[in-house]
Amino acid sequence: MRYISLFFLLFLSVFTAFAQPANDSWDKAIPLIEPSKCSADAAYSNINATDEGAVGSGSQWPAGETGRDVWFKFTASAFDVTVTVTGNSTGGGSSGGTLRDPQIAMYTIEKSGTTTNYSSLVGSLAAGNSISTYNKGGLTVGKEYYIRVSARNNGTGTFRLCLNNYFAPLKAGQDFNTASVLCNKQSFSELKLEGAGTNNTETAGSCLGQESNSVWYKWTAANNGTLTMDIIPMVNTDDIDWVLYDLGPTGNFNNKVLLRCAAGHGVTFDNRCPNEPLYFRTGMNMTSTDLTEESGCGRGGQDGYLRYIDMIQGHTYALIIDRFTPGNTNGFKLEFGGTGEFVGPEAKIVLTKNQPCSPTQSFTFNNTGSKNYTRAEWNFGEGASIATANTAGPHTVTYSSPGFKTAVLQVFNEDGCAVSITESFLVGLKPALPQITGLKPRYCIGEIIELSTPILEGASYSWTGPGGFSSSTAEIKVPVDGPGKAGTYSVTVSLNACTSDPASVTIASIGQTPTASFVITNNNPCTVGQSFTFTNNSKDFQKLRWDFGAGSNIPPGGSNPVNTITYSSSGTKIIRLEAEGSSGCISVFTQEIIVALSPAKPAIIVNKPDFCLTDVIRLSTAAQSDVTYNWTGPNNFSSNMQSPEIPVTSEVVAGTYSLTLSRGNCNTETVSIVVPPIYKNPVAAFRSEPKPPAKLSFPIRVSFFNESTDADAFLWDFGDGNTSTDKDPEHTYLSAGDFDVSLTVFKSSVCSASTAQGKFMISANNILFIPNTFTPNNDALNDEFVISMTNIKSYKIQIFNRFGVSMFVSDNLFNHWKGTFNNEPLPVGTYYYLIDAVDFNGNMIKKTGPVTILR
Repeated sequence: MRYISLFFLLFLSVFTAFAQPANDSWDKAIPLIEPSKCSADAAYSNINATDEGAVGSGSQWPAGETGRDVWFKFTASAFDVTVTVTGNSTGGGSSGGTLRDPQIAMYTIEKSGTTTNYSSLVGSLAAGNSISTYNKGGLTVGKEYYIRVSARNNGTGTFRLCLNNYFAPLKAGQDFNTASVLCNKQSFSELKLEGAGTNNTETAGSCLGQESNSVWYKWTAANNGTLTMDIIPMVNTDDIDWVLYDLGPTGNFNNKVLLRCAAGHGVTFDNRCPNEPLYFRTGMNMTSTDLTEESGCGRGGQDGYLRYIDMIQGHTYALIIDRFTPGNTNGFKLEFGGTGEFVGPEAKIVLTKNQPCSPTQSFTFNNTGSKNYTRAEWNFGEGASIATANTAGPHTVTYSSPGFKTAVLQVFNEDGCAVSITESFLVGLKPALPQITGLKPRYCIGEIIELSTPILEGASYSWTGPGGFSSSTAEIKVPVDGPGKAGTYSVTVSLNACTSDPASVTIASIGQTPTASFVITNNNPCTVGQSFTFTNNSKDFQKLRWDFGAGSNIPPGGSNPVNTITYSSSGTKIIRLEAEGSSGCISVFTQEIIVALSPAKPAIIVNKPDFCLTDVIRLSTAAQSDVTYNWTGPNNFSSNMQSPEIPVTSEVVAGTYSLTLSRGNCNTETVSIVVPPIYKNPVAAFRSEPKPPAKLSFPIRVSFFNESTDADAFLWDFGDGNTSTDKDPEHTYLSAGDFDVSLTVFKSSVCSASTAQGKFMISANNILFIPNTFTPNNDALNDEFVISMTNIKSYKIQIFNRFGVSMFVSDNLFNHWKGTFNNEPLPVGTYYYLIDAVDFNGNMIKKTGPVTILR
């Protein structure tokens, strides 16, 4: 059996997602050219395919099921076809793909205007969980058929596709006496194996022993020669066994000699035979050496194949093929090879074409040369005036439509053995004289001759021309590189093996193309008095036509070959020179110039002479029209803005900044400005004695200690209207009040920073007041235990409950107890305080006593 090689490239994204299949619709079906072969595993996919809703469910599919379908097509070359789709199956060590529950349908599809007619063909569908097989007989040879592959429940995945288009032999029997006689080595498919016939022990004494689901074949050797064989189950989990006998020249089964026997099991993994290889194909080949493969383990790595046989001319051979696997009726395909042939009739077709390519054409078929037959049957293909015939011929046939046709001759001998042969040919009418378009009245060197004739679907074209020119496309493009391209150009159109009369056009001569060229000289560039001189360098010309662009002023007396031009406007100008030769051929040459005046020399303005970190350098220059500003500076700075800004984020922005102005190709001289080194920002900091915040009574002297960095000037504000520029001043407060102290520091009168500390709360007299109750109930009245003391140098308070457990500790006079412990309110009751303090005179102050919480 022959298979078609099917390969389809599936593109994966960076996320390993499949793209939409190219054959997602019937009109994009993948053509299957060879009649019989299998694709590689996972060669095809319906992942991301869409539902062909217009077609509906396939014949023998579950009602309403359409699925994510993909399409294939083939032209029938025989009457029977078997299509097998293998998805998620690993039998025999082979994995077809990932698709589950595949579905197969076959169609004829005809388009009539805007209408598409789909005819779903009823065949034999064996739909499995991972492998499905579709069979159809009675095909019209030469007709195009479409195969649709989907899966139940909208399943998607990858799969292997096998196509076998063949002439089926007579139905094989389950016992030897009903064996099918094979009369040639053409491959075929046996669609169904079911039961072992009336005698299931005909193979007794061989490795098979007893039959399960069997068929028998026999043939007679036509010559001495080798024979190989491939048996491929339709489902790769089916275990196929076989036995081959030599029946000698008499063909008597009782005289059989066992030649080969294969009953091994390789389709599924067997824990008892962990080292045995997996396989599902079986047969004979030219490399194997064993003659028998029996069931069971430890057989030395059986692979399903035995050594070929040497057939003896005139001997009859019998082959039984048995499917050991129960529970199904799956079949197989059978292929033969080697140098030996089988006895059988010989078929030969002699085709005579009468008045080919004319409206009255006909075709005469005869089987002259056929041998050893008793009966002949003809099928003349699609559109034939005589569909079939059952005599040798001759038969004269006409066809109702043009195109590819295939006739079939089957011859039978007295044993019912049939041999089939096909003859393919084209039916067509002579195309009309083609029309040539695109011819110009004149061609010049450097141009392209472009000629075309209307495109006909399925047609081929043959152009000829001067200098051995030829082309097979409907449109030709011939570069004109010399006078040798002049002459006659002819074209014929062929369609369905019929060729039109030639159509021709003639190009009388090829004109000499001049060479247009000029040189530009810029006089007084970038000045008010600038001009441009254009000097003609053209060759082989008769006439010149200049275009100097917008705003050009041609002074009196300007003439070829030299023109000096001024312009009333600036900008880019396109200069065009057209040179015309003696034959009217034209050459064009263009160049661009820029007309511009140099900008005025710029001046740079900077926003300040010195800069601190976190400042912004602001550069600017006066605006001018139609100019480009080109700034450069430290740290790879560049800008095209009129007024750029540079944030001062580090010291590297200091340095030289330069500016050039451009207008067209005119530039000013470069001007520069220097930004001096960047100052560090000063940091203001100080401390005082006493340390703020503090409660004091006047008069009181406070000493301030400056701890600032990177500063060279200072300004103190004591909060009472008095200031100082000393580095470490002292100040005496002479009045009551609350005073905030701040310090501002400077660096070179450029950078500054400020800080504030305090406050100092100064009263008229020394105060010492300790309350004995407070009410922490969040009513903003007496919510805290406030100690009032003045002129205190150091301070510490502790609060205890009646068990002596510490509830609160602080050395800050302004940190008041709020009646809590660990941020939780304490209950109403009496608590005890202990205060240790030192005043400015060094006197120790110790106070103890009770305090009551009320709520």
